[in-house]
Amino acid sequence: MKNFDLQTWRKVLVTGDDAIPWLDDLISAGVSGLRDGESRQSLLLTPTGRIRAHFHVAMHDGAALLLQDPIQPRAIADLLAPYVLSSKVELVVQDELRVFAVPAGDKLRFAFGRPEGEPADYGTWCIKRGVPRFGIDLDEESLPQEAGWERFIDFTKGCFMGQEAMAKIQNFGGHPNRVVLALRSSEPVGAGDKVVVGGDEVGLVTGSAGRDVLARVAWRSRDERLRTSSGVELSHRA
Repeated sequence: MKNFDLQTWRKVLVTGDDAIPWLDDLISAGVSGLRDGESRQSLLLTPTGRIRAHFHVAMHDGAALLLQDPIQPRAIADLLAPYVLSSKVELVVQDELRVFAVPAGDKLRFAFGRPEGEPADYGTWCIKRGVPRFGIDLDEESLPQEAGWERFIDFTKGCFMGQEAMAKIQNFGGHPNRVVLALRSSEPVGAGDKVVVGGDEVGLVTGSAGRDVLARVAWRSRDERLRTSSGVELSHRA
């Protein structure tokens, strides 16, 4: 069984009487119904809907544990701290907590303690599964829709940070200017290679593992015949 050792991931426990409703008022996912052992992916957005953080909310010993890929530009604990104010909430960084993840399709199942089985590289798995990473394939100007991450948004719950911007896109059929695509290259390419249509640059390779590629390209070019600037063909993965 393959697993990812998350020792380097950012881990913060959200405790206190107001913890769950406080989180629900801020983050994109609805977490009020989560039980111990369950997890859900979520986003923290700006008021205009840009991504500030992507993380997993895992219920552990009756509290919400936030697990964040360390490649991201800002720690989720630092981003959430200014919103605590007078709420009965405490953010407790858990650097020593041993957590590992087992892949299940394109999702992760979390467990605690020392991992067993075959260790695997998380970054390689993401590229091969077509799973974008915030901080590599997406940046702080990105909208969730660039990666299909609107599925991490609970549109049925009350207000959350960025809710109005997300509702406008959903209700009026808008789309982002860019999109992350899972592609396959005719020969190996490298992160940073330019993606072109004809002679026009339309995007960038953000990650590659063998011939599996993730690339961020202009929305208008997502269905075009894509190549790198050196002439390597890029085709959509099934």
